[in-house]
Amino acid sequence: MTTRIVLDSDIRSTVDQIQAVTKSPSPSHAIALLVSRYGKHLIGTWEVDPEQPCCTGGVRLPDQKP
Repeated sequence: MTTRIVLDSDIRSTVDQIQAVTKSPSPSHAIALLVSRYGKHLIGTWEVDPEQPCCTGGVRLPDQKP
């Protein structure tokens, strides 16, 4: 199966840097590396609170006191 994605130029720049650091042979391999290493963590820890306004500054972890 082949899937293509479109990256904004600033994201592509980051992918290019990751590709260089990891010596990945292509941007696709660099992205696959990120997903294989960090994908499960992101899925398991992603929280969306519809009551929380977006982009309000610092993020407080659940165990931190105000």
